[in-house]
Amino acid sequence: MQEIQIQNMSFPRYIFAIGGAGKDLIYTTLEKEWILREIIKPKFTATTVDVRIIDTAIDEENNDLERIQNINKNIDKIGEEYRSDPNSANKNIGRINISYSLLTKEMTLQSPYDLIGIEQNVKKATGASIWWINDPQLGDDWYKKVINRENFKELNFSKGVYRKRAIGKAIYYKALSQGLFDIDLPLTAQVDIIVGLGGGTGSGMAFDLATKLKTIQPTADITLFGILSTLDESPDEKANNFAMISELEHGYLNKDTPFKNVVLIPMEVTRYPGKEKASDEHERLLREFDETIPYIFVAWYNNPGQLFFSNLPEYAPFIIATSQIVRYNVESIKKLKDKVIESLQDKDISLKNEDELYNNIKKFISDSSVFQAELESKEIGESKETSDETGVSEPKSSGIGSIRKIELPDEDKSFIKERLSRLNLVLEPDEKSVSAANFFKELDYNSIIHIKKAVDDGIKGTASDDIEKQITSIKSETDTISIEDKSFRDDVDSALYKILKKDIEIIEMMKDVLNLANNFPEDIVKDTLKVIHTF
Repeated sequence: MQEIQIQNMSFPRYIFAIGGAGKDLIYTTLEKEWILREIIKPKFTATTVDVRIIDTAIDEENNDLERIQNINKNIDKIGEEYRSDPNSANKNIGRINISYSLLTKEMTLQSPYDLIGIEQNVKKATGASIWWINDPQLGDDWYKKVINRENFKELNFSKGVYRKRAIGKAIYYKALSQGLFDIDLPLTAQVDIIVGLGGGTGSGMAFDLATKLKTIQPTADITLFGILSTLDESPDEKANNFAMISELEHGYLNKDTPFKNVVLIPMEVTRYPGKEKASDEHERLLREFDETIPYIFVAWYNNPGQLFFSNLPEYAPFIIATSQIVRYNVESIKKLKDKVIESLQDKDISLKNEDELYNNIKKFISDSSVFQAELESKEIGESKETSDETGVSEPKSSGIGSIRKIELPDEDKSFIKERLSRLNLVLEPDEKSVSAANFFKELDYNSIIHIKKAVDDGIKGTASDDIEKQITSIKSETDTISIEDKSFRDDVDSALYKILKKDIEIIEMMKDVLNLANNFPEDIVKDTLKVIHTF
């Protein structure tokens, strides 16, 4: 995937990745070396990003810690590389701090009472007047209803909270009451919260955590990145999406939302049916989807288009972000480039051979005693024809350049036109064909741009259909082209320019040689020269 090139990328100061989807996406992001380098690279004002991963799935702890360890190793390696670079002097190295909280392991959760019977602690920590799980206004049997409905009885967190948003919220508030979310935020903090809307942990905690952060620092800008489930996932996951979106919209409508922006990212393209039903193909598509997320994050913070979302309506004020993976077969492209370079080298050899051949033919003609005799005869005849009334003749130039009595036959003109048309196929290829010329054009090679302009201007400048005049005019135009080496896009562009310019030079030489051959006095030699020339 092509790396995004920006002078200095912007990143949020804090990132909270909550639940299975949230942590997987932040792992995928931080496993990209180019992202680590953009954060860590030396600047006069260093970038610092604090990442906090929050989850409830006990069985996934070892895998989580292993991935975090590998990321930290890469962070240390890149940081050491920059510190040893002399160009980093007087600059500050960026920092990435990663913390991991497995809430179900950090707190006591041995019975339903550990979540339900914490009313006083929650009220003290939050200032709330009611702890919703055992709200007396809901009746004496509410306690039993909550235990049965929300599956509090089992308290099995090996895979998390199993898409139960209520349990996710209860765990969050128990953690809050125990001081596990005491965080200091600076005045201008940029905060990201990354969750999957279909799960229980992320979907259950995101809104309440954002509210807590906004209480700590009212000026913090908090953006929620929420992954929308597919239509093929379970009813529980769809219900969680609906509940979370309803909660978000309710906050906006009542002007009581902690979020500055809500970015929803649909994953429908994967057709993912959930872990229990997912095939290998679903998992592959899901991994591809995860690969797009780092680019969405970077694009969000480094795209002026973000300004377009500053005045969203209160109803459904959500931003939809989608992305696709564009894959380039680098090996095939390299092979194609190698073949193009090989073809250009072959063409260069061919042009050099042509150049040598035409010069040899010119030399043969100029050294020929028969041709010299014919030349002298024509010059004497022309001298007589151009004498004025006083009998004084005008001086005539001598040499092979002065011979031009016989007009080129149509077959020779056609030969020159066909050669020029082959050149034009490179400059203006058939869009339906698949050739290197199409790639040259698509890549906006300066060689194509300048030579094509010279050919077009040369033809227009003659105001004639005479191919000989056109070739001479085109050659004159190419002689005026001046391009600096740094203007070429790559080495292929530079080599192509030299080949095209030489090709035009050879076409003009071919025209001159045909003129000489057609004026040769002996037909057998003339025909032989033309056959050699067109071979």
